[in-house]
Amino acid sequence: MSGRRRSPIAGRSTSQLLLSIVAGGALLLAGCGDDGGDAAAELPVLTDADSGTQLALATGDRFQLRLESNPSTGYQWALDRRSMPDAVDLLATRYEPPPDDDDVVGRPGVEVFEFVASGPGAGIVRLEYLRLFDDPPIPERIVEYIVSVDGVPWPPDRADQEVPATATAVAGPVLQIADLLAGDEATDVTVRGSVLWDGDEARLCAVLMESYPPQCGGDSIPIANPDRLTLALDEHQGIRWTPQPVELAVDYDGRQLRLR
Repeated sequence: MSGRRRSPIAGRSTSQLLLSIVAGGALLLAGCGDDGGDAAAELPVLTDADSGTQLALATGDRFQLRLESNPSTGYQWALDRRSMPDAVDLLATRYEPPPDDDDVVGRPGVEVFEFVASGPGAGIVRLEYLRLFDDPPIPERIVEYIVSVDGVPWPPDRADQEVPATATAVAGPVLQIADLLAGDEATDVTVRGSVLWDGDEARLCAVLMESYPPQCGGDSIPIANPDRLTLALDEHQGIRWTPQPVELAVDYDGRQLRLR
């Protein structure tokens, strides 16, 4: 198959979906109440179109991924356990073929993955659509979902780690991208994140997903004048990014960042 596609995360960096699942709240899970089938119907279900979604879970919460799949092509979804957070366990997988009354030959079905939040933690659940018999297997599609259990943040707090900064970084508290998005405007502040520069657009991202080349995950803000960056950037397929989080001195006009 020609033309490998990048993760559907691309283009979704400014409109991430947040699912807050609070134990004891309005959402009921299967086996947690007397409603039985109604509770099961409310199990959070995500598809490949939701790649890049951030889920806030409590220990014991479950969620389900339903990903379009066509075994007749030799492709199948594989869970990348290297990126699997310790806070999430895979409970079950299954394949659901297309309906029996569907006479279209080769029509895809759905691969279903069900997970449970097993304890506090955070990370990225990543799956790749590939043919395992290829050498090497090259993903045709990639999906990634950010999972936070019991309020553990993602990306993790890096306050105790050395973070590269631009020469224009200023003294004072270091803000997160979410801090800026929660307000209106800010002048002469330092904000932490990872730079992703794709073509004519550069963004400061709360987290870079583990696809290669990476894409923004979670919150992000456009950078109006990325030509002022003085940082070393990795590059692949025309996409550039900072290999580690950075701190930038910026002004924020409520829509985009301007490097000082």
